[in-house]
Amino acid sequence: MASATALASVGRVHAADQASSALADSLPPVRQITRGPLNHWFGYYDKLEFDPTNRFVLSGEVAFEHRTPRADDTIRVGMVDTADNDKWIPLGKSSAWGWQQGCMLQWRPQSASEVVWNDRQGDQHVCRVMDVKQKSCGRCHGPFMHSAAMANGRSRPIFHGSSGCVPATGTSD
Repeated sequence: MASATALASVGRVHAADQASSALADSLPPVRQITRGPLNHWFGYYDKLEFDPTNRFVLSGEVAFEHRTPRADDTIRVGMVDTADNDKWIPLGKSSAWGWQQGCMLQWRPQSASEVVWNDRQGDQHVCRVMDVKQKSCGRCHGPFMHSAAMANGRSRPIFHGSSGCVPATGTSD
């Protein structure tokens, strides 16, 4: 005959299983949208990872993990099309990035087609601004710092230093 302690333990496990199942049923579905062998991630909590339709998801892509990026390491910048078998769409690259914040890649607030990310050009930090529908890319002098002002209705991002922008060139290089 089972002891009262063992029966109480089984009852607690069963109750915990039911609670866990109920919680899982109440959460939105989750699925993997990128595959190896390359490593994908999106850096930083206050950046807009999804386009306004939630179809396209921005991401960084590198061939290594578990070490600090070196000055010559570049990250590939792209987006995943969740309506086309999670197809990876390359957008550009950056040599101004880190694991925590990435290259500050994000959808420009209040834009359905523009993304921004930081990069280096020679010894200068710049911000790339790409219209993903037109595949045209411009460059702003100085790195992009934060999107708070853009989210509050301003049309331009906040840059560190000079913020003069060069017109679109058709490439992110």
